[in-house]
Amino acid sequence: MARYVAWLRDSWSAWRVWPERFFDAGDHILVFGRIVAKGRSSGVPIELTNALVFTIRNGRMTSMQVYPDRPEALKAVGLEE
Repeated sequence: MARYVAWLRDSWSAWRVWPERFFDAGDHILVFGRIVAKGRSSGVPIELTNALVFTIRNGRMTSMQVYPDRPEALKAVGLEE
């Protein structure tokens, strides 16, 4: 998670992340989100959708995987639509 946030800070001068939808997938939590940002060097605004898969063990987050493709993330946690 820290590397993901560091990447956002290094790449974008301004950014916001909004969660849109949450899925309970047993040992995983899948979150569909939206990122709105402005390029640090270029100043170009962007808007992206993505999915984050959090792995939970003993009530704690042990890993996070970012998927730019939401159907791929659904498949990864066994929740294909």
